[in-house]
Amino acid sequence: ITAQDIVSFYLGFTLMGLSAFGLIARSISWRARHAARRYLAWTIAGELLLFMAIIHLAVGSGGALTFDALQDVPRSPWVSLLLIAGFGIKLALPLLHWWLPPAYVVAPLAAVAVFSGVTIKAGLLGLLRFLPPGEVTPVGLGELLIIIGTIATAFGVIVGLVQRQPRLLLGYSTISKLGLLTCGVGATLLFPAAAPGITAALLIYAAHHALAKTALFLGLGLVERTGPQPLLLVGLGLLALVMAGAPLTSGALAKSTLSGSLPADTPVLITLLTVSTVVTTLLMVRFMSLLWTRRRRIAMQAPRIPLTTWLCLLVLIMAWPAALADWNQLMFNAIPVVVGLFLGALMIVLTPLMSRHLAMSRWKAGLQTSCNMLLNAIRAKLRRMQDHAQSLTTVWAAVIDSLQSWLARYETWRPQSAQGTRRPLIAVLWLAISGGLMVSFVLVK
Repeated sequence: ITAQDIVSFYLGFTLMGLSAFGLIARSISWRARHAARRYLAWTIAGELLLFMAIIHLAVGSGGALTFDALQDVPRSPWVSLLLIAGFGIKLALPLLHWWLPPAYVVAPLAAVAVFSGVTIKAGLLGLLRFLPPGEVTPVGLGELLIIIGTIATAFGVIVGLVQRQPRLLLGYSTISKLGLLTCGVGATLLFPAAAPGITAALLIYAAHHALAKTALFLGLGLVERTGPQPLLLVGLGLLALVMAGAPLTSGALAKSTLSGSLPADTPVLITLLTVSTVVTTLLMVRFMSLLWTRRRRIAMQAPRIPLTTWLCLLVLIMAWPAALADWNQLMFNAIPVVVGLFLGALMIVLTPLMSRHLAMSRWKAGLQTSCNMLLNAIRAKLRRMQDHAQSLTTVWAAVIDSLQSWLARYETWRPQSAQGTRRPLIAVLWLAISGGLMVSFVLVK
């Protein structure tokens, strides 16, 4: 973080990435080793991409390696793409995120909190350091980052809503938030005059996300150890509101600061912030519903030191915005959060009702009858074709026999497979809500 030249930054960035391997490989299970190897492979690939970009920058600057000297060195499109890909692996952008799900599943939640709260933010710092706004930036790079960030925001929300593991839901929520921060980096390149204010807002947003997401993972770790106790659920509920950007929280401060730093003629980015608040609220409602319906286990007493530390962190998160923000900033996002809570509650109520409706025996019997009628019609048609095929070649008769054989196999397979085609309706409902919000965002002029 304090590096003033690209070599020191690269060495620190590489050391951080490689040492995090031990956080995943802590267990001796096969899944942990597989996840650690995948993380290491992606990390080394990112370091190589960044190394190639640094070599190009050093050659273009005549050997100058400080960030101040590199401010006026033009970045070619090739170098810019190398930087985006190298830091994008750490940011877990779509198609560069494949290391994240297995790592978040097998690593201890304290290690996952380090990943989501601290380690991933190094990718954002790298983009801000190596892609300064101004004439050195290739034309169209800001728009490209905004497009990538928008895709990452939508991807994280859509995939996160259908998860059944709270760990993975929070992981994809992190991808969504980092996509929003990537859009902010693109805005600094697209509007150089507003870059200082946008950068300061991005740092506030990153600090808010680091504290809130770390506390969420640590609280989830306590739930996994002791069960969903009331005190833990209340604390996690407050943190979920902070993450959604509810009024009187650091989320409202972060989003109001970022929205206020954007130029007034950027309605698309401001609308993206609003939609992001709604869908993040949906994600947090889904997260709390997963905790509430979690299989009950024998309640154990929470460890005193971890619980006390977590509660202190919770108090800090709830208190620090009051020292930095005024009333208008803290009341930001009230309407989007209320809309998200309403839609989330609606989905929780409708899901069991629609599931029971779709599971009615009459509907199943009608579907079974329709399938049988269709199969009988196909079988009768094949018999007629076989009667007419007597005058044709042996090859044609063999084709008909093959079709009948495949039809018989399908008929034998269909009853078993029909039992496995049931899918959780909640996935469809959550995707419908998020898809509708994304479509409305696209249609905004």
